[in-house]
Amino acid sequence: MACSDASSPNPSPLQGLAKVSSNDTGVTTSPPGPSTPGAIHGYVLGQGTPPDTFTTAPRLANVRVTAYPRIRQTNDTLGVGPAAASVLTDANGVFQMPEIPGGEYVVTFNPQAPDDLAYRGAWTVTTIYSGSGDYPWWIYLPKH
Repeated sequence: MACSDASSPNPSPLQGLAKVSSNDTGVTTSPPGPSTPGAIHGYVLGQGTPPDTFTTAPRLANVRVTAYPRIRQTNDTLGVGPAAASVLTDANGVFQMPEIPGGEYVVTFNPQAPDDLAYRGAWTVTTIYSGSGDYPWWIYLPKH
């Protein structure tokens, strides 16, 4: 078995996941900051009964949130390196990623049993820098 390193892309963490947009409470798009350490935090919500709103959507506990450094993008896959950090959401669907080195990351959201039967995992791309944690995210996981 080959060893994984930061120069060797590993697309497998994204297989079977839906691409989603990361939303935050900021009023402007985050600028691509300098390559300084930073963090992200926010909420993971499930698709509920329409009309879903931030206050009515189910909050998903025990969702695995993992940040992978983005190595490169090709026509058919996003290459990622080994996980830089991974946390679980709390009972209210809240996550707090620890500070990690600055740069571009692919962040995955994987529901754990039994919610994995109802909700699909998802991924998005973000830039981590000193201001990336200024506003909380909210991520909606789609139903199967």
